[in-house]
Amino acid sequence: MIRIKRFQRTLIILLAAINSLFYSSSRSYSLTDTLSNTVIFTGIVTLFVFSYVYIQNTSRRKKAKVKS
Repeated sequence: MIRIKRFQRTLIILLAAINSLFYSSSRSYSLTDTLSNTVIFTGIVTLFVFSYVYIQNTSRRKKAKVKS
């Protein structure tokens, strides 16, 4: 697995939010639709990023237990 640092996690989530904002505004959605789409999409990306980090950390802990 590729290790994701804190800065990279923040950058991924921030870029997802910006991407969603630009996509929604280019489709001429209303402000409420744009914000709700952004929140939902950014939440999904955040969930994927943090679940990846959680799986990564648990696998490293298992490896550390096996070595000791």
